[in-house]
Amino acid sequence: MTASVDSTLSTAVEPYIRRTVTALRSAASEHDAVKEDTTLQEAFHEAGRTLPLIQKALEESPAELQGVTQKTLESLRECHVKAEICKAIFLAVADAQPEKRQEAYKEAVQKRSKGRTVEELVIGIATDICGLGEILVIQKHVEGLRGAIDRLSKMEPSLPKAKTDGVFNNYGTGDQLNAPGGTVNKSTGSGNQFPGANFSGSVYFDKEGSREHGP
Repeated sequence: MTASVDSTLSTAVEPYIRRTVTALRSAASEHDAVKEDTTLQEAFHEAGRTLPLIQKALEESPAELQGVTQKTLESLRECHVKAEICKAIFLAVADAQPEKRQEAYKEAVQKRSKGRTVEELVIGIATDICGLGEILVIQKHVEGLRGAIDRLSKMEPSLPKAKTDGVFNNYGTGDQLNAPGGTVNKSTGSGNQFPGANFSGSVYFDKEGSREHGP
């Protein structure tokens, strides 16, 4: 029974690899169309140059595999999803007019990948493939992929990260002042502070000044 299950799972791997390779190849082709564009960040281009490395590793995975599990399939499914998103983003950039490529990239990232840049997607794919190196019998490619991950991780992001409002909590004694432009919450003495919090129900204070929220 176990052998039969392993065989079924192993057979299911091939379609995922094939579809992922196809998506990676298409994404790399779209990047080739804009690879000389210096208005796009270097991390964008490095991500595009990494796609063929992942593609080659997957192409060399043999048809017959041992030790395939449901988790293996889930990882490959995620790789395929990320590869398709990469393809869509690179296509959007390649289709845009040269002077509008950066804006097209920003819009595609927001629309297609919930804010994940192409380098983040490629790092995710490469990391998953490295984790599957033994099962996919592509150990010889793992070192190169890890090197690519390291390079991408150290690069300036291809898009600036969106700023988010900070959350400030002060536990214990001392003053707390938040960032300029917002409400100043100052805490003195002992006890807890809950800036910006909304309470429903009763609020109690003990003898030392701590505030507790009742039911």
